[in-house]
Amino acid sequence: GSSCAEHNAKSECVTMLSTRDPENQQGLLTSTSAVVATRWNILKQLLYVMLPMYPQVIVGLFSNLWGGYLVSRSCSVQDLAAYAMCVVVTQQSGFSLIWGGSSAVLTQNAQSYGAKAYHDVGLSLQRGVLVLFLFGCVPLTVVFLFADELMILIGQGDVASIVRDFARIRVPALYFCVLAQCMFKTVTAISRTHYVFEAVVISCGVNLILSVLLIPNVGVNGAAVASLCSDGALAVVVWVRAWLDSEFKRCWPGWSVEALRGWCAFLRLAVPGMFLCGFEVWVWDVQTILAGYISPLAQATQGVVPQFCCLMYAFGQAMANANGSVIGSFLGEGNGPSARRTAGVILSFSFKVMFLQGLIFWLLHSRVPHWYTDKPDLITSMTNLLPFCVVFSFLDGNQASVTGIFVGLGWQEVGLPIVLVCYWLIAVPCGIFLAFRGVRSLGIPWLTGGPMQLEGLWTGMIIGVSLHLLIFVIVVSCVNWDKAAKAANDLALKKDETLVTPLVTPLVTPLVT
Repeated sequence: GSSCAEHNAKSECVTMLSTRDPENQQGLLTSTSAVVATRWNILKQLLYVMLPMYPQVIVGLFSNLWGGYLVSRSCSVQDLAAYAMCVVVTQQSGFSLIWGGSSAVLTQNAQSYGAKAYHDVGLSLQRGVLVLFLFGCVPLTVVFLFADELMILIGQGDVASIVRDFARIRVPALYFCVLAQCMFKTVTAISRTHYVFEAVVISCGVNLILSVLLIPNVGVNGAAVASLCSDGALAVVVWVRAWLDSEFKRCWPGWSVEALRGWCAFLRLAVPGMFLCGFEVWVWDVQTILAGYISPLAQATQGVVPQFCCLMYAFGQAMANANGSVIGSFLGEGNGPSARRTAGVILSFSFKVMFLQGLIFWLLHSRVPHWYTDKPDLITSMTNLLPFCVVFSFLDGNQASVTGIFVGLGWQEVGLPIVLVCYWLIAVPCGIFLAFRGVRSLGIPWLTGGPMQLEGLWTGMIIGVSLHLLIFVIVVSCVNWDKAAKAANDLALKKDETLVTPLVTPLVTPLVT
C-alpha cells in the first residue's frame, strides 16, 4: 500500500496471481507484472486474432452459397429444397454440436496459455479430440446413417432418399471436423489464426473445383462429395501448418496418457457448449421444416436467404473466437482489470461494425436475389424476406460476439438456459403463431394482420434474438472480473501441478483512462 502512495494519482495497484516460468528449471512460481492493457492495445489484440478468422468464416460460408447456387442453376426448385434439408441435417444439426463442443478447447487453452501452463495446451487438444470423437462423432454417425427415417418421421418423406444419401456421404467429415475444430481453437488460443485462414482457403478451393465438376452432373450428391473432400483438406492443412510452428511445439508435450484424465472437467464445458450452439442452430432446422409446410417456394427461399445474411454473422463469429482467446488469456494470467476492459471494447466495437454491415445489406437487399437466381417467383420471395434477415443478423452477430466472452470465462453452462428459453420457449412459438395464424386471430379490433408465412417465422426469431442479446449483455455487465481471474488462474496452475500463491506485494501499473 505504501509503495502505491509514492506513485502519482494516475496509478493503480493490481494484485496479480502467480504463473509458472517455463524457463525456471526448479519449477518455482514467479510473479507477472502485466499492466492493465489500454483500449487501443486490447483492440489490436482482438484484431490480430480476429482478422484472419473473419475471411475464414466468410469463405467457409461461401461453400454453402455456391453449392446452393449450382444446385439452383442445374436442378429443380424441389432439388434446391432437398439441398436445404441436407444442409440442415448435416451442416447445422450435426456439425453444430462439434462446433459448440470444441469451445471447451478454446476456454481451457486460452486460460492455460495465459497462465504459461504451456503443456496443458497440447494435452487439452488431445483430450478434446478423444472426447468429441466418442461423445460427438459416434452418436452423430448413427443419426446420419438413418437420416431418411428421421425425414419420414417429421413429414419430409419426399426428400428422404436425397437427404439419406447426402448424410451418409458426409459421415467421415464428422471426424475431420473434430480434428479441424480442436486445432482451430488451439491455434486461436495461441494467436496463430492465420493457419486457420490458410487451411480454409485451400479447402474451399477444393470445394469450389469439385462442386463445379460434380453438381451439374451428379446433383445434390456432388455437393456432398465436394464438401467431404474439402473437410479432409481442411483438417490436414491446419494440422500440418500448426505442427511446423515453434510456438505450437512449445505447447506440445507429445502424445500422452494424461489426455485420458480430466474428462469430467472438459465435459462440464463441452456439453453445455454443444447444446449452447445446438439449441441456437437447431432453431434453423425447425424454420426450414416449417417453411416446407408453407410451400416448396418458401422452403427454397429459407435455404438460400439465411446464407447471405450469414455474411453479416461472420464478423460476430470471428469476434467470438477472438474474444474467447483474449479474455481467456487475461483471466488465465490473473489480469482481471484487463479482462473487464476487454469486455467493454468488445461490446462497443461489435455494435459499430454490425451496424455498418447491416446498413450496407439493407441498401442492397433488392439487388441481391438477382445475383443468385433468375426465377421470378424466387426473386420476389427472397426480396420480401431479406429485410427481416438483415435485422435478425445484426442482432445475431452482436450476440455471437458476446458469446465469445462467455467462452473466455468458461460460462457455457450459464448461457445454455438463456438460449433455450429465448429461442425454444419464446421465438419458435411466436414465429409459428405469426406465420400460420397472425395477430388478427387474437380478436383485438386494432390488430388486423393475417398469417405472415415465412416473414412471421423470422419475426419470431427477431424477438428471440433480441432477448438473447439483452440478457447476455446484462450478465456480462454483472461479472466480478477479479474473482473470475483468480478462479481461472488457480485452475490453470492446478492443472499444471503448480501451487497457487497470490503475491503479497502489490504490483503498481499505470491506470489507463
